[in-house]
Amino acid sequence: MPDLIKHYSPLRYPGGKSWLAPELREWLAKDGQAELVELFAGGAYASLLAVLEGYVHRATLVEVDPAICAVWRTVFSSDARKLCSRIRAFRFTEENVEELLDKKFRTDVGLAFQTIVKNRARRGGILADGAGILRAGERNKGLASRWYPQTLIDRIGRLNGYAESFKVIEGDALEYLALLNRRRRPVKLFVDPPYTKLSEYGVKPLYRFNHIDHAKLFGRLHRTSHDVLITYDDSDLVRKKAMQHEFDVKRILMRTAHSVKKYELLLTRR
Repeated sequence: MPDLIKHYSPLRYPGGKSWLAPELREWLAKDGQAELVELFAGGAYASLLAVLEGYVHRATLVEVDPAICAVWRTVFSSDARKLCSRIRAFRFTEENVEELLDKKFRTDVGLAFQTIVKNRARRGGILADGAGILRAGERNKGLASRWYPQTLIDRIGRLNGYAESFKVIEGDALEYLALLNRRRRPVKLFVDPPYTKLSEYGVKPLYRFNHIDHAKLFGRLHRTSHDVLITYDDSDLVRKKAMQHEFDVKRILMRTAHSVKKYELLLTRR
C-alpha cells in the first residue's frame, strides 16, 4: 500500500471529505469488494483514496456536472499530458484568470483546464455561477498564492498512472442508483449528496447542481443491496429520513474550508 497522503485530487472541492479518511478506510477494509461506486463524485475523494491505497481494484465516478466530468475524463486519459502542459505554461494573474473564465470550451482538455483554474481562483473552490475570485489570495499574499502548478501536475501524473482503474459516468446519480440496484455483483457504494440546506431559498450555491430529490434518494438507498456509506449535513430532515429508512446515524465533527468546526452525519445500514 502506498504512503498515506492527505490529498490526491487536483481539485479543491467545497464540501470535501478529507476529514472522513479514518472512517472511510475502516469501511473500505470491511468485507472488501473489487469496486467502489461514488455517487455525486465531485472531487472524488473516496474513489481516489480507495484505488490509490489499494482498497479496491476499480472505481466508478458518477457526476452530473460536465465541467467536473471533463476534469476526470482528461486526468484518466492520454490528454492528461496536454492538461499538464497548459497548467505549466499558465501565468496565474487576475487578468489571465478572468480572460480564461470568460471563454467557452468545446474540448474536455480546455474545459478541464478552465475548471481547475476556476477551482483555484475562487474562495473555497466554489464552481457555482456567480462566485467571485479570491483576489487577496492565501494569507493576503495575492491571487498567485493560490496556484501550485507543480503540485497539480504531480497529482495529475500520479492519478493518470491508475487510469485503467477508473470509469467516469456523466449523468444523474439517482438514475444510476436505480440501475445499480438491479445489479447482482456487489460493490462498495459511497454517497455524498449536496447538503439539504442548499435547496433552501436564498442559500448561496456551492455547486452548479445543488437540487436533488432527497426523499427519492433515501428510498432508493433503502432498497439497495450494496454496502453503502452515506454522508449528509446534520439536519432534522436527514435524521427523520434516516430513521424512516432504517439507517444508523453517527455524528462526526469536521472542519470546513474556512476552518469552521461543524458536524456532519455518517449513515450506514443497520
